[in-house]
Amino acid sequence: MMCEDPEKFFEYTRLYVDKFVTLTNMVKDRLVKRSCLTTITVEEQLAITLSYCNALWEVLYEKYLQPPTPERWAHIKSEFNNSPYKSGTKFYNYKHFYSIILMAVCDADYKFTLVHIGAQAAILDDTINTPKTDVLHETGKSLPCFFVADEAFPLRKNLMRPYPRKIANKEQLIFNYRLSRGRLMIENNFGILASRWRILRKPIIAHPKTVDSIIKATVVLHNFLRTVRANDSYFHNIVDNENQSGEVTPGLWRTEIDGFENIQCQGSRNYSHEVTRIRDELCIYFNSSAGSVPWQDGMI
Repeated sequence: MMCEDPEKFFEYTRLYVDKFVTLTNMVKDRLVKRSCLTTITVEEQLAITLSYCNALWEVLYEKYLQPPTPERWAHIKSEFNNSPYKSGTKFYNYKHFYSIILMAVCDADYKFTLVHIGAQAAILDDTINTPKTDVLHETGKSLPCFFVADEAFPLRKNLMRPYPRKIANKEQLIFNYRLSRGRLMIENNFGILASRWRILRKPIIAHPKTVDSIIKATVVLHNFLRTVRANDSYFHNIVDNENQSGEVTPGLWRTEIDGFENIQCQGSRNYSHEVTRIRDELCIYFNSSAGSVPWQDGMI
């Protein structure tokens, strides 16, 4: 199939032939050592991804999903000012089925930079080496670097969430819109993940440890493909596209059913005066001549 019908091969593996060969060469040694089925080729083993998810994770993680260094965080921030954040739910959830939390951060190139798979965890603590503060160039004010979250998450010094919509004024609604543009990155990343790896489009019937391995493999494969095939036409058709007027054309992933569910509300809604001040400063900036975009008034 790989040589005779490349399109069919892509539909089956979600990998182009050249990248499948590259990936095979990377994991070959681990798969050969683990297999006693000498009549099955390495290529056939790799195509049965489920059985070899751990090998994919072990080989690809170090190169394609290492925790960012301070220098890498600075580079990510330079690509876009709002590095986004999102997540998913725990084993038995409020909808009465079993689920696993996938918490993740991505960069402006749709590559995951941090993931945590399993139970609720604080992946945005002081151990991740993010820059502590930065200056809004036009105002000269120093504010902490932060991740972007939705309404399910608490407001923190390093985690920015929208104002409550029901009581927000015009300026705050504009702030919410600007924040949502950053969140589109991680929303699209989850959409790409489920679109390419179809096992994520429906409930997975497997032991939680097996599900963890499946998810880990899809995440590192996603980063592998974003790195080695950044101009993938499949990718560009899937994601949302925004024109110069701020209008968003929904990506094809939004028309597909996936197995992801939004997380329930996390943490307290009692915010300190300091974090409230930081959000208000950003709100002022987004509504100023220095920090606004021409179309934002028409988006609320």
